[in-house]
Amino acid sequence: MLAKPFRIYIIATEESGDVLGADMLIELRRRYPQAQIAGIGGEAMRLAGLKESLFPMSDLSLMGVAEILPHLPKLIGRIHQTAQDIKDFDPDIVLSVDGPDFCFRVQKKIKKYKLKAKQIHCVAPTVWAWRERRAKKIAKFLDGILCLFPFEPPYFEKYGLQAVYTGHPFLTRLLNKKGRRPTSILGQASKVQTIGVYFGSRSQEIKLHAPIFAEAIALFLNYAVRDYRIIVPTFAKYEDEIKEAFEQAGLTADIEFVTDKKKRESVMPYLDYALAASGTVGLELALCEVLHCIGYKTSTLTYTIVKNLVKTKYAHLANIIMQDEIVPEFLQNDCTPQRLADGMMSLLDNAEKQEKGFKEIKSLMKTKRTPSQTAVDFIEDVLSS
Repeated sequence: MLAKPFRIYIIATEESGDVLGADMLIELRRRYPQAQIAGIGGEAMRLAGLKESLFPMSDLSLMGVAEILPHLPKLIGRIHQTAQDIKDFDPDIVLSVDGPDFCFRVQKKIKKYKLKAKQIHCVAPTVWAWRERRAKKIAKFLDGILCLFPFEPPYFEKYGLQAVYTGHPFLTRLLNKKGRRPTSILGQASKVQTIGVYFGSRSQEIKLHAPIFAEAIALFLNYAVRDYRIIVPTFAKYEDEIKEAFEQAGLTADIEFVTDKKKRESVMPYLDYALAASGTVGLELALCEVLHCIGYKTSTLTYTIVKNLVKTKYAHLANIIMQDEIVPEFLQNDCTPQRLADGMMSLLDNAEKQEKGFKEIKSLMKTKRTPSQTAVDFIEDVLSS
């Protein structure tokens, strides 16, 4: 068991990791109220007990080779700064969440300090998709890894790294809901069906996806024989850019932006359809049983490199789990307004395959305890080993 009080150093690099980290901090503080917490995080972790982030988490919200390279000197500086801060804080545990490009470099660096801290990472890298040799490398500097998918632990355990399937936190929240509510989560009872549009969470994703997705929705609405209400869950800082894209696409439909954090999280289960940027949001939509398709566009350099490395046939996690394209994927050159609109139209007539697949995925991923409870149980086991 952990000593009381004990010291936790936690690192998140973007909002999804911030939310995961916050869930674990809440559970840790429930069991150990006197815990001292330091690290890097955003608003969710601040509310969960991280009094001050070492530096703004937004400094680390980059992705893709072409996007990272211009900022490399600053990122290297942040790695050194974080490692030194961990050394000075002298924690019992260093818990990093997602963001492997940054977090693994920090974890590897502090391993050389031979601190007392146990080193654990949450959100296993997708070694089953590409660069499987990473599992062997990270086993040399991590003491444990938390996996969001049930098929992941064996990839790491075979190299002697302790691993556990915690479950997906969004699924846990979803399973507490009793069916789909017929009225809008936003407070308006309406028979008009809703379409959620998820443009992405990073500025580069918004820049590339906004004009494409907006035009795709405009085309879809022109083809459809009924009215739809457009819901755009996003961050307030992106609202103007997305609005402009819809205006340029000539869209006059009822569009509602959801920028409040709690509403962004709660609106998803009550959507009828969605168009989303490829990523974790796709699996969340699947777990909510929302019919959808995905698109994604990145720089040519990043796409070329990733395409040559990835060994999975699909991009969407639901498709990977089912080993079948139950969710239409439109990536890079296929990510065009016309193809996305056609993909959305296909959902109107071919819903059964998605609905059946989504139910199977939910059954596979169901757990007895919440992800944060399982994670902290595992952390305690690692600390006592």
